[in-house]
Amino acid sequence: MRRSQFVGEVKSTKDGWAEVETKNRFQVGDTLEVIHPGGNRTVQVTSMKSLDGEEISVAPGSPLRVWIPLDAPADGALLARIFE
Repeated sequence: MRRSQFVGEVKSTKDGWAEVETKNRFQVGDTLEVIHPGGNRTVQVTSMKSLDGEEISVAPGSPLRVWIPLDAPADGALLARIFE
């Protein structure tokens, strides 16, 4: 059985990157489900940056905002980490 945990909400997008307000921990390498009215999809987190542009590997949870690469549509999407 596949389980998931809510990890954040996309607040904005710019140039293929999504600003995520984190709620629970996730990291580079995790698989996320993007839940969006335009359709759900699964993506792997390949990199992550702080709002200042510094490369980071873990978003420890709330209250933190990070950037992750995410193709459109993503504005207003919810993100859930998938456990296999």
